[in-house]
Amino acid sequence: MAWASARRLAGNITVPAPPPSELNGLISEDTRWELLSRCLRDPGIPLDVRTAGALLLLYGQFVSRLTRLTDADIEQHGPDTCLRLDTVPVLLPPRLAALVRAQLDAAPDHPGPRPLFPGRSPARHV
Repeated sequence: MAWASARRLAGNITVPAPPPSELNGLISEDTRWELLSRCLRDPGIPLDVRTAGALLLLYGQFVSRLTRLTDADIEQHGPDTCLRLDTVPVLLPPRLAALVRAQLDAAPDHPGPRPLFPGRSPARHV
């Protein structure tokens, strides 16, 4: 705001600070498990939302990190599916592994790494 006001792009704007109760935006552990269960089991939620939601709730990854995941980050070792979130692959629980594989299967084929969450162009992430 100060930058915009100094350049006369905005008038004298005052933004009130949020009340302290709104700063506690964390969800309870019970709510987190309920949401995760919905992501893993509710077919009424779009597949990409379920997959991203489950990864976010279970592993606490930033959405910006999730959107950059590609097929190169997914490893299959026999019946086990691993997801490389950093340098070490993480073993996915079976229901989440099924979601991740379904999401990857839904992504259009193209040369090079396929984004797990493709954007309008299949070669680019959402």
